[in-house]
Amino acid sequence: DFINCDLKVFKLRDNPKYAALSYVWGPPEQESSLSPERGIRIGHDSKLRVRKNLWQALHDLQSDYDTLYLWIDAIRINQDDTDERNHQVAHMGKIYSRAEMVLAWLGPRDISISAALETIERIGEYGD
Repeated sequence: DFINCDLKVFKLRDNPKYAALSYVWGPPEQESSLSPERGIRIGHDSKLRVRKNLWQALHDLQSDYDTLYLWIDAIRINQDDTDERNHQVAHMGKIYSRAEMVLAWLGPRDISISAALETIERIGEYGD
């Protein structure tokens, strides 16, 4: 399955409305185990293979949001260019702090994730 996306370029100084996606990349061996039938489709004919965890995060998020602009490090930052990667990593604090929200994807929905979220919610209520 391919998840349909559009790629938009925004300047941070224009204060775009976006969410930053935080997720676990997974082990490096996941990258080579990707199926050519799974990834994201950008526009009509560009396809990008992504790691399993990012694909699963996007798959889960598409059921929760109709339209959402996301900043995703694995897509925005050229991982093969060390200079660009270092430059972008230096700006990540600004990118995350200016996001309308930060979505933390903890993994596929299952009992342990639900239990962890319930515990976090209870801790938050206790602090109030």
